[in-house]
Amino acid sequence: MARALVSGITQQLGSFITSEFKLTASVKEEIQKLESKFRTIQAVLNDAEKRQVKEEAVKLWLDKLKEDDLVNILLGKGSEEERSPHVISLVGMGGIGKTTLAQLAYNDPEMMCGLKNSTLWEPFRLTLRNGAQGSRILATTRKNRVAEMMGSLKTSESMINLEMLSEEDCWLVFRKIAFFGKDAEKCEELEVLGRQIVKKCKGLPLAAKTIGSLMRFKRSREQWENVLDSNLWELEDVEKVVEKDLFAPLLLSYYDLPSPLKQCFSYCAIFPKDYVFSSDELVEMWMAQGYINSKEDMEIIAREYFENLAIRSFFQDFEKDEDDGQIRGCKMHDIVHDFAQLMTKNECFTINSDKKLGLDYKNARHLRFESTRYGEFPVSIYNAKNVRTLVIKGLWDDNLFQHFRCLRTLTLTLDGLERNIPDTFENLIHVRYLDLRNYRAEGLPKTIYNLCNLQILKIDVWAHCMKFPHGIGKLINLRHLILDNDDYYGVGEQNHEYPRGFGRLTSLRRLSDFFVSGTKDGCKLGELKDLNQLQGSLEIKELGNVVDVCEAENAQLKKKIHLHTLKLQFSGGFENDRRIENDVSFLNALESPPNLKYLSICWYKGTTMSPNWTMSLTKLKTLYLSDFWNLKHLPPLGKLPVLESLRITRFDSLRKWEEWIGIGGKREEEEDSNITIMPRLQCLVIYDCRSLNSLPDFIRTILLKELEINYSTILHERCQRGTGEWPKISHIPNIKIGGQYVQTDGQADKSEGLAQYFTRMMKKSLTDRRTTKKSLTKW
Repeated sequence: MARALVSGITQQLGSFITSEFKLTASVKEEIQKLESKFRTIQAVLNDAEKRQVKEEAVKLWLDKLKEDDLVNILLGKGSEEERSPHVISLVGMGGIGKTTLAQLAYNDPEMMCGLKNSTLWEPFRLTLRNGAQGSRILATTRKNRVAEMMGSLKTSESMINLEMLSEEDCWLVFRKIAFFGKDAEKCEELEVLGRQIVKKCKGLPLAAKTIGSLMRFKRSREQWENVLDSNLWELEDVEKVVEKDLFAPLLLSYYDLPSPLKQCFSYCAIFPKDYVFSSDELVEMWMAQGYINSKEDMEIIAREYFENLAIRSFFQDFEKDEDDGQIRGCKMHDIVHDFAQLMTKNECFTINSDKKLGLDYKNARHLRFESTRYGEFPVSIYNAKNVRTLVIKGLWDDNLFQHFRCLRTLTLTLDGLERNIPDTFENLIHVRYLDLRNYRAEGLPKTIYNLCNLQILKIDVWAHCMKFPHGIGKLINLRHLILDNDDYYGVGEQNHEYPRGFGRLTSLRRLSDFFVSGTKDGCKLGELKDLNQLQGSLEIKELGNVVDVCEAENAQLKKKIHLHTLKLQFSGGFENDRRIENDVSFLNALESPPNLKYLSICWYKGTTMSPNWTMSLTKLKTLYLSDFWNLKHLPPLGKLPVLESLRITRFDSLRKWEEWIGIGGKREEEEDSNITIMPRLQCLVIYDCRSLNSLPDFIRTILLKELEINYSTILHERCQRGTGEWPKISHIPNIKIGGQYVQTDGQADKSEGLAQYFTRMMKKSLTDRRTTKKSLTKW
């Protein structure tokens, strides 16, 4: 077995070395060393396996051979100096692709730590000395002296100086982007001009990518000639904050933007380098600044602006939503960020603690201030009477709200104390975006309702219970109300309360949570009736407080056509006194939104569940049912035509899963016999259903890819290979029971030791050349 393992890895390494993919010299040398060690191990094992028949001692040695022995040989037992982490530096000018190459080497976009201050390197390096034997540190820098400071030796293996792309390679980068969507005839017509433009990129991938993104929008020969002949290519007096050879492509792209997009791009300078932008955050801030010339469809137009900037290569490192493919997060290249700051150098300032406290901020429009709790608050910023954006992290002054009467965007990261917002908040009548982070107080001042222009209110709540004062209906322009209730900081279950009058917020597009109050003056479920502009996701909590079924009907969820995610929590009230009948009647009356793709229902106490509710969910892809303690029969889940993922958790009373299609007699079964059961279901998870003793027969016909059963004792035993339920599930490629895979890719799964793990990781990291080549398009 061990010989086969080593032989397989040796073959993979040899194949990788001789492949057509061009490795850097240092990486190739490391792989050759690994191959040599594996061949040595293989030779020893070959000899040992021949001798084990006659020599008992050798047989015992083979039996006792552990994966750790292989690891020790692989990593070597050199001196302390050899075991210290070896620093490999990629050195080159900005925009040449250092970070991209480093990420490709590890096939991990998160591998960079982003140390911008050289003084931080020494303690970081000392910490890494305690890392695993044979560790490597891959660093990127524009300067040789930084590489030397980090410990890279002046050798070709330790300090790799990246050269410019050849003109032909640069052309390939440019052509892929610039000719996108153009027919062959147009591409041929523009090729000569395109190659002339590429010469001006001087081998820089970022320049080729940026100017290529600009030319993607240019279709006529005249437009291409205008770019080629632009005087901006000849600029000499370029400020040092931006690489000279990248300035012209960036400036050409910037000047080509419509005025609103110029404003949107420049606004990004308020964020620090390496900041992970949330597309929603950017869209909301642009709206608050008045950059979007529409009232009804602001979010849609702002999203189009964002995607336009993304296509033009002003953003990178995109994080996309798995369901709809929309960009949810991104970054901005360091040099592009430098360019944005250059465009706003007299308007946008970042103040770190006691630095720059003496500057004159009279012309400032956007300010970011970060300080420690004991730092000095820069009262000099009070001179910025026309400031439009203020982002404060840490210390802030109670007098703050008396000065900035033109403020449109305010983000306060509070200092961890239970501190109330002062009543002078009402002076900020032009504020449209308010983000309160680390908010520990249990309420907001009533004066917040005087912010009649407020469009976005986001609160990172640390308090267990937060009550909104009466009068919330005055915020008639509010479009987004987001409460971050994550229990990341150990706050525990949070119960917040909205006041009556919530239903007047008819401009709401996004509402993270809706809390049904159990008090006389609190917000009832029926206040959702006219909030038909709600989009995306909605979580309704404390449904146990509903005592009148008419409230469910009044909510008019069926009119919320823009919702794609709905989460219902039947908690609240006095749990022991809640009547089972209330939950059943309520759910029957609560008609679902028609376009749901994700539905979660928790803590439902009913013994039955209406078939009508689930049968209307024709677009549902994910269903999560949790803590249905009294339910004895599942609803007719088989008639969900596009369901892909189903998870049921803690069904204490569910003993037998008899029906997938419906609950009824033989006639119904005959009528439904021709129906294809869940044709798209891929994943089924059964968690903590301790009474469930069998799976439905129809599971044999479902093309599942994943089945997971946990904390369900009876099913654990009956679903093992060769037992009672196994014939029903044996066709499923991946089966996980009790936290362990019993079948993977249709094959019996064995426990994975370190050697098997190493084989799998070697195969994944070193031989996936196709993935690596595709990733090169990021350049």
